Amino acid sequence: MLLSSDATAAAVEICSPDDFYKPAHGHIFAAIAALFARGEPVDAVTVTDELNRSGLMEVVGDPGVLLSLQISTPSTANALHYARIVEEHALLRRLVGVAGQIAEIGYSVPEDVAGAVDEAERLVFDVGSAARRTPWSRSRTCSARASTASRRSPRIRAPSPVWRPATTTSTTSSPGCRRRA
Repeated sequence: MLLSSDATAAAVEICSPDDFYKPAHGHIFAAIAALFARGEPVDAVTVTDELNRSGLMEVVGDPGVLLSLQISTPSTANALHYARIVEEHALLRRLVGVAGQIAEIGYSVPEDVAGAVDEAERLVFDVGSAARRTPWSRSRTCSARASTASRRSPRIRAPSPVWRPATTTSTTSSPGCRRRA
């Protein structure tokens, strides 16, 4: 994400700061996403500045952490795949957390067993629903990011302002965003 605006666009459409196992990585992601949403350049210097302004640089470590992440990135061409891995692992961690909550419900030997089963189903459903969420909340920013990215990279064209969920089959305008054909 520190090396390519295309990689950043792909990642911010799929991941959220809460998806990262290490809180420091979530803070770095949030700083990158904030810069990207404002159309500002994303690199080690600007991300360091954003983390300093938000008071999180000490939590992350030092600017060397960002350089280390930048150097250890095998390829920006695979950013979409990497983002999906982060998202899937976050989903699995949420599922494990819910399993623990369901175990607690079962061990508590509730009087209303049917209610306990309903609660367990709701918890699992909530995890599954989050996995299938559509980018409605992100659709407004998709247009702004694609427009900004198109100014930085002539290969990307700004999408039309009419959106529908990414689960439909239509022309892709920006990773994770769909426009009507």
